[in-house]
Amino acid sequence: MSNIGKYSNRTPGIAMAGLTSSLANESASSCLDYPQPPGTPEHVKVWRKSLKHEPGKVVIHPGLMGDVQPNGLTYGRLNYKDASTADLMNWEPTSETLAQQKAKQEAIYASTQAEPLGKSMIRGHVLPDRTQDSSFAFGKPAVATAGAKDALYPVESENDEEGKPHDMYLKSHGSYNPGEQKRRGYDWGTTQVKPEEHRFGVSEKMSMGGGSMEVMRALDPSLTLGDGTAIVSRVVEDYKNYASAELGRVKNLNLDAGLPGSHAYGLKAGGVDDWSAGDCIRGADDEQAQKPDKDLGTTLRPGWRNAVESGDENRMFGVPGVRDDIAPPRTRSVADHQNYGDEPNAFAVMYPSKYAVGGVDEMDFAYPLEAQKLRTIIGIAFPDVSDADFTEIMNAASSGDTVASVEAWRAEYNRRADHA
Repeated sequence: MSNIGKYSNRTPGIAMAGLTSSLANESASSCLDYPQPPGTPEHVKVWRKSLKHEPGKVVIHPGLMGDVQPNGLTYGRLNYKDASTADLMNWEPTSETLAQQKAKQEAIYASTQAEPLGKSMIRGHVLPDRTQDSSFAFGKPAVATAGAKDALYPVESENDEEGKPHDMYLKSHGSYNPGEQKRRGYDWGTTQVKPEEHRFGVSEKMSMGGGSMEVMRALDPSLTLGDGTAIVSRVVEDYKNYASAELGRVKNLNLDAGLPGSHAYGLKAGGVDDWSAGDCIRGADDEQAQKPDKDLGTTLRPGWRNAVESGDENRMFGVPGVRDDIAPPRTRSVADHQNYGDEPNAFAVMYPSKYAVGGVDEMDFAYPLEAQKLRTIIGIAFPDVSDADFTEIMNAASSGDTVASVEAWRAEYNRRADHA
């Protein structure tokens, strides 16, 4: 569908550029109508999985697809239609006669004989004669309770903190009352010790080094002075000291550095030499440390340094960002992002020319064109100019050449109009 006549032409003196949508195969339907891709060859298609899922085809091995089957050979068993689909789906009998016929047919099954409908399962057990009575029932009759209130709020139970109930809890759970002395059934009468009055353990005097020598030796085996000393392997004792963790002491990791017991690791917190937050922010570098590095602005990679020779002190290395030292290509690529000095500056971007609305740049007027293309443009801008006048002005503007720009032709045309 063409766009001609839908939009007003604001620059009638300049020919329209671009392509119209009235060209062949440029519609939306043509863009969405993709050509049919070529099919899979037959010798490859037999090995694809999608072939197995095609409707109406028998799934066979790909190697047998090209084999010719004998005439009249069929596989499987013919369907004699013993029962129709309606008989298989409507299995529930619809009348008493059909129900009796179905029950007679299923009477031969062992499950029907062992589990008759509406009766208990027959397991072949021989029960007493009293079970044959119609009033016989298995189980034990339930005892009627006093009510739901007694079940929710039972009566107060017997005190289990003393007496026989407490002795039962001691025997089954070892549950002692708070502050109760454990009793293991010892015969204290032969020892002349009353558990209610006797105090077991070490007294304060014994813990400070006093008390009888026998108790002190029992608590500290090192005081036996050789009596009962056992000689053991040094390897075994070292392993016990390394593997076991003594309560209240650091675990031995076999890293004894010969330090005293009062040694503490780490650094002492605080001190007059510590930096504050302000010192960390401001720093304490002197003037020499604040100077730039010697290699600032130079490369550190050997072989890539720009060595300045004598006479090149003012030489500038590198490639300029705007390449106005070389001629731009005649056909610019969309991937060419190089600036050749012909791009508009900030003033041109902020204040574009009056021809920018039509997509025409001022440089296009100075671009040389052939006579035929130039004649088309001049014919639209100056419709009163004849072919003879155009050729005469063309020869004068191009100095005998075959090409000329729009600006050169217009300047020659204005010069002649002023002297007419």
